[in-house]
Amino acid sequence: MCPVSPHPNLLIYDDSIYFVDITGNFYRISLEDGRIICKGKLKSEFGYDEFFGAVTAYNGKILSASKNGMLYLISPDCQIIWSKNMGIEIPYIQGYNPDYPVLNNLFIINSEDSKAFDIEKKDVIWSRKEYISVIGEKLFIKEIVKGHQEGEYYYVDEFKVCEVNPLDGTDKNCFYMKERIEYHHWSVEIKQSPGYIWLFFGDGELDGLALHVPREMLILDSELNPVRRYRTSEVAPFLNGIWCAIDFYLDDVLVSSCNKGTEEGDNSFFYVFSLTSGKIWEYNTKEDTISHLIFDDIVLLIHFLKNTSIAKYIMTGQELWRRPLPLFLDIEAYGGKIYVLDLSGLSRIDLKTGSTDWEIKLDIPDPTYVEWDCKPAYLKK
Repeated sequence: MCPVSPHPNLLIYDDSIYFVDITGNFYRISLEDGRIICKGKLKSEFGYDEFFGAVTAYNGKILSASKNGMLYLISPDCQIIWSKNMGIEIPYIQGYNPDYPVLNNLFIINSEDSKAFDIEKKDVIWSRKEYISVIGEKLFIKEIVKGHQEGEYYYVDEFKVCEVNPLDGTDKNCFYMKERIEYHHWSVEIKQSPGYIWLFFGDGELDGLALHVPREMLILDSELNPVRRYRTSEVAPFLNGIWCAIDFYLDDVLVSSCNKGTEEGDNSFFYVFSLTSGKIWEYNTKEDTISHLIFDDIVLLIHFLKNTSIAKYIMTGQELWRRPLPLFLDIEAYGGKIYVLDLSGLSRIDLKTGSTDWEIKLDIPDPTYVEWDCKPAYLKK
């Protein structure tokens, strides 16, 4: 038995939904009625491999990959056009499923040793020693240039964010921040709103999840020139000292799921707030952990322990529906519907009413623990 943890993700493309499970089963399913259009099987030249399940569209076809570095180009009728051993192990980070960003002809492999694989040339054309963020149609890196330690405390003395040239991996233009910042496990998230790049500065990272204790928000224009800077303690004091994940809704309106552990259990909070006028509304629950997903003007609040989801309008907090929703592997939205993949299969749910339009049963292997023959390839006969 080999413990594994990557899980499938859903790609909505060309009136269909595509995904690959952990063992390499590849599906194309009709959005309209849930009919299986075709099914294939990805095979690795390695004796043991893990298929992350991430798929992405490329020139009318589908790309997928495996942990051991196999890249696949798949036709719309579920046939493998070609497969390539990239010679690179694709790292899996606990709590994070790679989404295989593709920019033009480049397949970006994100790690501490990031690489750009040219799909047409079928070769690595450049690499970087930093994680690469794909924001819209651009590539960015973030890096602590200088730092030092004094006793138990760490300090950032110089930090930079650079746009990366996709042709050769070099820096195009950079933003440098030179000031002394105390941190324990300093973290920076890069996100985008129309015309702007946002940097969310925080302290720490919680168990590999996209949560940190937010400190500041810095807004840059498209050329990485600073525009505005907000301190969390001033614009959102209710976020102080708790672990949060922050997302955009509008330029001035943000949403945040937060978690605060206590001796009795986790307390979770969800906030919608304006950077200029403060808190708009909030939702909280005790002894549970919640997260959120944004679909159009609706936010889906997900109770992990209760296996329940609640849909609300973002700006008013008005509840649209609540219903049991099993712990899912992935969820995507399209055309006023959400598509939910769990271990029992795939279902389509109306975003405004919460009613189920259709569901199909599929034999999806549990990605947390799968039976594998783990004998290395060179020992197999």
